[in-house]
Amino acid sequence: MSKSFDIIADQLFSAALLQPAGERAGFVREESAGNAQLERRVMKLLSAAGSPDEKLAGAFDTARESLWRDVLREEATAGEDLSGQCVDDWRLVRRLARGGLATVYLARREDGNFDQKAAFKVLRRGLDTDDVVARFRAERQILSTLEHPSIARILDGGAMGDGRPYLVLEFVDGLPITRYCDENGVELRGRIRLLMRVLEALHHAHKHLVVHRDIKPSNILVNAEGHVSLLDFGISKLLDPESLPGGGTLTRTGVALLTPGYGSPEQQAGRPVTTASDIYQVGLVAYELITGKRPFRDLRLPGHVETPLPSRSLDDGKLRREVTGDLDAIIGMAMHDDPGRRYASALDMRDDLQRYLDHRPIVARPDTLGYRFAKLARRRPWMVPAITVAILAVAGYLATLTVYNRQLEFEKRRAQAAENFMVDLLRSPDPFTPADPELGSSITVVEALDLGVARLGSGDIDDPALQASLLDSIAGVYASLDQHREAIELGEKALAIKRELHGDNAREALAGLVMLAQQHQAIGDYDTALGYREEELALAKRLFPESHPRVGAAEAGVAALQEALGNFEESARLYALGIAKMRQAPEEHSRPLINALAALSGLLDEPDPPEAAALLEEARALANELFGADSLSMALIHVQAATAASNYRDFETATREFRAALDIYEARLGRQHGATLTALNNLGVLHTRAGEQERAEQVFRELLELSEQKYGREHRSVAVQYQNLGTVVGRQGRFAEAVPLHRQAHEIFDATLPGHFMTAYPLISLAYADLQIGEPAAAEQAARGALEILGTSDSQAYAIGVARCLAALALEAQGAETEGQQWMVDARALLAGLSVDPIYQVACRL
Repeated sequence: MSKSFDIIADQLFSAALLQPAGERAGFVREESAGNAQLERRVMKLLSAAGSPDEKLAGAFDTARESLWRDVLREEATAGEDLSGQCVDDWRLVRRLARGGLATVYLARREDGNFDQKAAFKVLRRGLDTDDVVARFRAERQILSTLEHPSIARILDGGAMGDGRPYLVLEFVDGLPITRYCDENGVELRGRIRLLMRVLEALHHAHKHLVVHRDIKPSNILVNAEGHVSLLDFGISKLLDPESLPGGGTLTRTGVALLTPGYGSPEQQAGRPVTTASDIYQVGLVAYELITGKRPFRDLRLPGHVETPLPSRSLDDGKLRREVTGDLDAIIGMAMHDDPGRRYASALDMRDDLQRYLDHRPIVARPDTLGYRFAKLARRRPWMVPAITVAILAVAGYLATLTVYNRQLEFEKRRAQAAENFMVDLLRSPDPFTPADPELGSSITVVEALDLGVARLGSGDIDDPALQASLLDSIAGVYASLDQHREAIELGEKALAIKRELHGDNAREALAGLVMLAQQHQAIGDYDTALGYREEELALAKRLFPESHPRVGAAEAGVAALQEALGNFEESARLYALGIAKMRQAPEEHSRPLINALAALSGLLDEPDPPEAAALLEEARALANELFGADSLSMALIHVQAATAASNYRDFETATREFRAALDIYEARLGRQHGATLTALNNLGVLHTRAGEQERAEQVFRELLELSEQKYGREHRSVAVQYQNLGTVVGRQGRFAEAVPLHRQAHEIFDATLPGHFMTAYPLISLAYADLQIGEPAAAEQAARGALEILGTSDSQAYAIGVARCLAALALEAQGAETEGQQWMVDARALLAGLSVDPIYQVACRL
């Protein structure tokens, strides 16, 4: 009995398990399509599914089928229904579906922050090992980066009380794409446009190194407004045996987790799955979308090379004529048995469909003169009478065509090289052909990226433009994983290549400048980050008119760095300029616009509360409309709203907003991501302001430990936690314990941000603590050190005033009362009209 037969039998068996018990026999008979041997084999397995466990050994005659035993045991609990139960923040409303691997429920968020529907998917027993859960969490961080309008997002994840992992997915209220088109009478060109939206979403995922593996009509939903959503991204990858311990062996022995009738030849053969497999499955869906039928009546055996043409399945003569030719060629190329002969990327297939809609020549067909002329005539019928005159230009046209064909061939070779690189990267964990023999199948995402970078540096890819593009892509993934220095190194290399190729005024350099600025800002190197932002702004002004939204986005980027450096007036001015320009195209520049609105709201919160509130509400509405209530952009709005509420001492509202932000960050990014740690830090500061010092100390001690694990000791984030911990310890009267904490904070700041105004803050706290333990000389030294760093900056008037006040108290305590009194007069003048911390109000006798 052949391996291919075993594979087909397993696929049909798994599909049959998804059917109601009374319909399984008919389903197997129909799908077997007259293959009596296949039907008998699958019915035997189904019969075993209802047998006592001790009888299973006789029914299963291959090693691969031992994997199914746990699944079949679970079949006895098929009636399990968790509806009505609460799991963490989710209440399970009703069961939507139950498959061979998971059960899906309609769920509602029950944490009181906001109302939200979701799809709650819980894994079957037997797949919830510690290793699978660990890989599941690592996968979730990558999937959290897939923010695309046509991708159903992962909202949350965790484990049930019995240890079974679960995922919470965006709930999409729609119909499968085939049913939507049929019930709404969508014509052919409309169906093609829907398919193009699917390919755009798929291209976004592939750029982030995520392969879907299970594209079928039921995973592509269209809502009443015609919006397309692609479901279950990464789920099939997560559950595929290749990602499980020993998974390569399971795949080799025939257990392939795919939907019968929608698997690519390489999936059915148990070979590694790549982005080309997704292209094949899109071709299958396109065939069914156009013809209303599947291309293969029975399950397709690997090695079957005939590619069906959709036009041959159509009875409607008019539709057949429209499909014959270009659409046949496009779908045929997508469904080619050889992955290397398919479209190199989802974007390539999308572009070919757009060419079809525009009546332009497609890549999938031979580019003959007659074919191009027919396309031209259909696109420009008024030119046909002038064809005689056009013959005089044939020679020039042929020359142009030759150049175009050479360019097209060059682009195809470039796309193929890119695909080969990404395929090798995605195959890194393959235990049979590991990219690194020492790491084998246990290789992590970061280690796989490191290997990809090494290959780029080896000279295997000699196309500079492709090399720059791949460097940018990998740098982006490093950045999403908080690997900032690796992202900077690759980003700088990519930027250098682009400048060499396109010159100093290259539009291609803009995105690279933004990424480098963001990464330098993330590691606390504000001056370098500001340099990149100013370079971005100068380039944007050379490329676009002064009033262009892209110039506004660059101005907002400079504003963010000015704010980080303490130049608040200049920051507010640049934010206002940038916002006014970006409002012309809010969807195109949505993220920088939302960030700028929230940031300017924070800067105006004290001088102009109504304007600050209006800006924050504008940012909230935009984030909710474009990205949803659970998006990272909305988390930023929650943080800013919490900060504003805290400034008005509305601690209840502030706590609620911070908790909402933390829920989003933890669900989307994980507990140790930089954004989550920042939100947690803000919550600790809130507890401090609310007088809840013990709760604040607990938060800051946890943050100090997490920050040192994540960044190492010499990092500004670690310094912030030492400073905050020293503050709350001091406010509980333990000043002797606070002194070394503030000193440690100053030393780290001084090493990582020499001369920065933040370096002065620990010295101010240290001066206050020294005064409390009777060390006025040490207090004077710390206060004078802070003043030397702060200089005479107007933006630091508050810190300068407090430092002069503490220096005055230190002088008085040492007997220099006259000098101390003069310093105190100067301090009070600086602090007049400012909101001063209560402990300094008392100390400075305000």
